[in-house]
Amino acid sequence: MISNTTPRLWTPGFSSLGCVDLDLLQMFSLAKEFSIRHIELRAIENQMDLPTYFSKRFTTLEHAKEFILAAGVKIVSLGTSFRWIQAPEGGREDFLRFCSLANSLDIPYVRVFGGSAWGIPLTDEDYQLAVHEYQWWEIEREKNDWKVQAITETHDAFSASQPLIHLMGRLGKGIPILWDTHHTWKYGEESLSTTWKALKEFIVHIHFKDSISPPSPHFPFTYVVPGAGEFPIQDLQSILNQNTYQGTVSLEWERKWHPYLPELRIALEAAQKKAWF
Repeated sequence: MISNTTPRLWTPGFSSLGCVDLDLLQMFSLAKEFSIRHIELRAIENQMDLPTYFSKRFTTLEHAKEFILAAGVKIVSLGTSFRWIQAPEGGREDFLRFCSLANSLDIPYVRVFGGSAWGIPLTDEDYQLAVHEYQWWEIEREKNDWKVQAITETHDAFSASQPLIHLMGRLGKGIPILWDTHHTWKYGEESLSTTWKALKEFIVHIHFKDSISPPSPHFPFTYVVPGAGEFPIQDLQSILNQNTYQGTVSLEWERKWHPYLPELRIALEAAQKKAWF
């Protein structure tokens, strides 16, 4: 647990995956209840097509922007299903809709997956496709004069540091990374310190969650509330504080995909006891 004298520069947040049935105002209210200043959106009122949701919910995007500013809670990311490898048909057009929305609302990031699947070695063709898609995105971003950035999550075949390092080598540049600490620890079997040392200069956003080894209906592990499982949560706290990390650290409570989980409030209360909030 973080001591009272330890400076914490990172900002706690949560993902709407844990409360997809709530509307935007209810999400903001829940965040304020726990003194959380950042949230990331994946679904609202059980709708995952966020551009359509905002167009129906608000008369204009400027109205939506004013509504968010008045709430005093910052939306730091929109979650998309776009992948650099094996992007779904029509995925580019849909992804650009999310990017346009995020940019209009001053949301700094849109989340992207690397693609493919963990445990299947990436081929040269896979990396070529990822490079091609990333360069396409950069052209679109420049053409539209967008400030929003695409952040690549440590997910799928990129659930460890080495595939991302190799991809950046192919690109000839670093890219913004969303470090899902549970994925690199559980799937990639990397210690948190190993992943941090490899990717620290590229990490702009972090997910955390906890689990135990017995399998759940669809995964070889079972998620539990923060602090009740095997994830080395105190190690993560120490790494972030010792390295003065200043980004968002978001509880990704995946109740949308794992309905056996209790409501988000219970997970937030557990995280609060571990001095995350």
